[in-house]
Parts: sequence; C-alpha cells; structure tokens
Amino acid sequence: MLLHKVGLGHSLDKYPAQLSGGMQQRLAIAQALIMKPRVLLLDEPFGALDPGIRKDMHALLLELWRETQLTVFMVTHDLSEGFSLGTRLLVFDKVRVDPHAPAPMAHALPTTSL
Repeated sequence: MLLHKVGLGHSLDKYPAQLSGGMQQRLAIAQALIMKPRVLLLDEPFGALDPGIRKDMHALLLELWRETQLTVFMVTHDLSEGFSLGTRLLVFDKVRVDPHAPAPMAHALPTTSL
C-alpha cells in the first residue's frame, strides 16, 4: 500500500488536518502517485521533512522512478538533493550583468503628425 511506503501506514484513521506538516507533505506525494501519472511535478517536496524521513522519501522516489520510468520535474533549493536524485539538472542563479555585453538597442516608435 502506498501510504505504508510513504510512512503513513499508522495514520490510516486520521484526517489530513490531523497530520503534521511533514505528514501532509508525504500524503500529498502519495495522492499524486496513486493516479500513476506519466509526469510528476514537485515543488520543494521534502522541505518540511525531518532528515530521516527525507532520506526515506528520496529512496522511495528513486524506487518509483526505477519501477515506472516516471518523469519527475522537481524544484529544490538543496543542490545536494538535486545531484543525488536528478539525472539532469538546471541550476538558476542570480542575474549577472556583463559590463562588456552590448547595450540593448532602444527602438524608437514612429511619430506621426496630425
């Protein structure tokens, strides 16, 4: 059962509002996975989890990926998490201004006289 896999097997009798933030996050992941999507979009999915549970969820995500070849697009601020879970990474950083780059050209609007 998927709820056991995400560590919520002991909470089957509880409503989502009765769960901690980390448990709600794991429940949301289970709810998404139960639909067997081809693409799973995750935005900081493990941010509120304790380190032990986070490690378990990393293992679960990798296991599901291997079993289903599910495409996972995950946003994270934790580079080590991205490198350990990802097969391809895009890293975004602050915008940097190159003082030697050409200045953008201003396009003048045509003027008309009345």
